Amino acid sequence: MANQSTKLCNARIQGVYDILNEQFISFSIDKYSKNDLKAAPELTLEQGDLSLRDRGYLINDEIQRHINAGADCIYRYKNKMCLLDTVTEKPLNLLAMLKNKSFLDLKVKLNNKDKTVVRLVAIPVTEEIANKRRMKAKKEKKTPPSTEYLKLLSWSIYLTTILVEQANYKEISKLYYLRWRIEIIFKSWKSNMNFDEIHNVSQIQLLVILTARFIMILICTQFIFRPCKAIVKKIFNKNLSLLKVTHYLLRHTSKIIEIILELSEYPFQKTETMKSLARYCSYDRRKRINFEQDMNTLFPLS
Repeated sequence: MANQSTKLCNARIQGVYDILNEQFISFSIDKYSKNDLKAAPELTLEQGDLSLRDRGYLINDEIQRHINAGADCIYRYKNKMCLLDTVTEKPLNLLAMLKNKSFLDLKVKLNNKDKTVVRLVAIPVTEEIANKRRMKAKKEKKTPPSTEYLKLLSWSIYLTTILVEQANYKEISKLYYLRWRIEIIFKSWKSNMNFDEIHNVSQIQLLVILTARFIMILICTQFIFRPCKAIVKKIFNKNLSLLKVTHYLLRHTSKIIEIILELSEYPFQKTETMKSLARYCSYDRRKRINFEQDMNTLFPLS
């Protein structure tokens, strides 16, 4: 984008994050015009994968691609999406189906060429959450949202390929909630690495800046956080917070080399650096469940 005095370069960042191993698998830097819908078919799928994706990536054929690859997925329902009855293949009135229900868990068909059969799960949210969603919708929508849409915001609605024998409707909701991890990480990038403050640079300069920051992210997450997490858990019985560790390292950059050397020379030792990480970068003792506790509940053997 350009005007008479300045040139601005915008980009979209795509990241694939392995929640179980807490590491990034890939990054891509694309033109701003390449939105999530265009990027979705390019994301790699392998047999046994479980994808947790935002509704921005939701395409009917993407769900079918998961099935073809032997992978599973959970998406948030996209408003006005056409869902069909599995027998009659007539459009369903989702709001009418939810009336007087405590939850909904049934098979539906997508309105695509393959008429893909998926599982629809709907769980009511608290009135407080519903009202926050409605206020946000009214603020962000260019035109006033419909009454039907506002009523549907009282529910968390998911589309998934996971069978009911593999996970009940409550577990589907808990699994999808893990996706919030990537949102928190992106938020941390903006706060700690100023991703949203790169202006007035050329395309090449932007590529160099973003690549350098991705390298720093990999160093902080893969080469420091993962091994330190295991050490702090074993020695101090504390769970390290990825966001706190990232914040700590970016404000004490001299510690990065120091920790890497310690990990190489004194593995699983009770060093002063490990004491500092355990003290300043562990989850707070609080009633609210943290990410580590969520993971242990869903994957007790991971």
